[in-house]
Amino acid sequence: MAEIAEGEKLTTVEVAVQVARNGGAAIVNFSMSEEDVRHIMQVKWVATASDGRAYLPGADPPHPRSYGTFAPGKWDTTPSGKRSWAFPLRYAA
Repeated sequence: MAEIAEGEKLTTVEVAVQVARNGGAAIVNFSMSEEDVRHIMQVKWVATASDGRAYLPGADPPHPRSYGTFAPGKWDTTPSGKRSWAFPLRYAA
């Protein structure tokens, strides 16, 4: 953003506003290590998601990942081994 701002003689905030007004931007980021992922997946209040994204009404049909993703083992299980929705539902809002 700083390079674009400098080249366009704008502030980084002005560049960010222009990007947002023109439909936004998306990136692919590969900066997390396996160790980071293992740690984060153990934190109950962290939402597990994918590379899906929100779409404006009337836009192209979204990829199914945009409707949600569910990581195996992330949901609570009861002593009987059954899945419990109580914890995820408390933090869904």
